[in-house]
Amino acid sequence: MAETVDAILRGYDVASEVRELDEQGEVRVVPASELAKEVRALERRGPEPLEPPRRLYPFGISRKRLEQAIRGTASPATIAEELADADTVVTLRSYYRRKPQALQEAESRGIPIYVLRSNTIFQMEQCLLSMRETARRGLDPVSWALQEAEEAISQVMDREETVELSPQNAYIRRLQHQMAQRYDLASRSAGREPRRRVRIFRGDGGLPFNP
Repeated sequence: MAETVDAILRGYDVASEVRELDEQGEVRVVPASELAKEVRALERRGPEPLEPPRRLYPFGISRKRLEQAIRGTASPATIAEELADADTVVTLRSYYRRKPQALQEAESRGIPIYVLRSNTIFQMEQCLLSMRETARRGLDPVSWALQEAEEAISQVMDREETVELSPQNAYIRRLQHQMAQRYDLASRSAGREPRRRVRIFRGDGGLPFNP
């Protein structure tokens, strides 16, 4: 340090450095140039994506259990009192099949609908974790699922193969089926909730699909 202070007083340029302890407890000198590279790399990569807060509208499921699932998964979600205040709907498969007015309205507004197999805390926690994984990838559920479907359609058209997509809820699967139909491809849903997924393949254009 004395040498550094002396050089500064004499008017010499002194390269800055950072000192840190390594895993063995030894002092390691990090040149400023190396530190700058690390900073630039972090800037290019950007901050880690955070899970966005969600306003969930529970339709036909237990609000109390959903609140427990939110606490159990530490999700940044709140319960919306009205559909107009929600950005996500969570419902049961039996309700989704009957398509009551509230769910029809949600679909018309483009609000993602997550469909649960049963009214249990476990199913709700799995749903919330699925939302978190989608957020980690940096896309909202609908955008990510449609992007995956678009890539699968390209594969099927180029290689004439069957491509199976990731598990999605019934609302998103319907959008994926509609995309396949626009390209005159066939699609079927396979598996059981919550692992039900869409398969896209060549076939007669306009084939009816099973959601």
